[in-house]
Amino acid sequence: MCIRDSSSSVGVVAEGALSLLDQSLCSGANFVTAVLIGRATTKEEFGLYSLAFALSVVLTGVQSSLFATPYTVLHPSLPPYRQAYYADVVQLHQLLFALVTFVVLTGVAMALDAMGPVGDGARSLLGILPIAIVAMLTRDHLRRMYLGNLRMQAAVTLDFAVLVLQLSGVTFLLASDELNATTAYVVVTFACILPSSIIIGLRARSLLEVIPGFREFFADNWRIGRWKLGTHVSISAGTKAFPWLLAIFHGPAATAVYSACISLFVVANPFMMGMRNFLVPKLSRLAAVSSVDVTSMVRSSTRIIGSVMGMGLILVCMYGGTAIEWIYTEKYAGNGGVVCVLALATMTWSLTAAHTDGLLALRRPDVELKSYLIAAAISMSLGALLVFRFGVVGAAIGLLVADGVAAAVRYSAFKVITQGSRANA
Repeated sequence: MCIRDSSSSVGVVAEGALSLLDQSLCSGANFVTAVLIGRATTKEEFGLYSLAFALSVVLTGVQSSLFATPYTVLHPSLPPYRQAYYADVVQLHQLLFALVTFVVLTGVAMALDAMGPVGDGARSLLGILPIAIVAMLTRDHLRRMYLGNLRMQAAVTLDFAVLVLQLSGVTFLLASDELNATTAYVVVTFACILPSSIIIGLRARSLLEVIPGFREFFADNWRIGRWKLGTHVSISAGTKAFPWLLAIFHGPAATAVYSACISLFVVANPFMMGMRNFLVPKLSRLAAVSSVDVTSMVRSSTRIIGSVMGMGLILVCMYGGTAIEWIYTEKYAGNGGVVCVLALATMTWSLTAAHTDGLLALRRPDVELKSYLIAAAISMSLGALLVFRFGVVGAAIGLLVADGVAAAVRYSAFKVITQGSRANA
């Protein structure tokens, strides 16, 4: 994979626009699929789908922490002839990770089925989930590698293909009255694995050639990735733990309500994740020159994020409850208050997103880890108590508190680190 260095302002804008488009395609496919399942099935069935999706998010985050994120940070410093070799080695690492994940998930599914009574819906979902997650992992790695190289057009092409295949399949199942959590993941598996297999197949020769160097770069990846991995595990045990806490204390139906409410904020994903997909490689390049440039870009990015997200979240607070009922039917009515609290939590997180990316570019991923360890402690103590006592409302409040504290830690650390760098310059 080669690097395109877009130095002109037109190139920067074009790359940013394509990054937003790519994230729109990715988030849009997931959002529409969730809405169709939420409308067509029971709360319990939608809850099972949401829990499986939450598991896929956890595992793709682990994978990204170990492979794509270190690659994005480290590959700009390599000579061009080494960058393609590095990309192939990292792809081999990912394929091994996917294989191990499949074996582990298959074993867990068999153990759960043998341990006790499992509903028919859960049993069939456990049967397809290992291969579905492997397909999702492989597709996600490919798109992140494209984004890390600023190859936005390639990422858009991949995600457009997945969107067309996934939504076509889900729509067919809906029309046939066969849509449920299990059949949806069968479609997702096919939609992800088909284009991913073609891409990897085209690279088969170069992948085989780097097998002797399989262990190369592992130490460098681990040096960066361990912090991001720790951060992701902390997030999963913290701010991402509330769907699981709701399922434990109140059942899958409560998870379905929480998932329906928080799905409104998927509308912001194309903007927020698109910005971050662009910011991480861009800030990594700026950090190689000066921390002053990093600070300037973080400030300007935060102003843009705050303006866009602020306007959007005000509208969500005003009309979110009505939107939930309209999108998911009257089964999910009466949750406007939950949506408002989740909007505040989203705003809190988004205002420090650029600071988090800046810390990564400055080789201080440990700060994000520490902030989310604090958030995890809050979620597993105060958050769990709030969920147990107040259900979905308690989960929203717990998320707001955990996100707020973590955001304050990251903002303060970025300010101290960049001021120190300028003083030492």
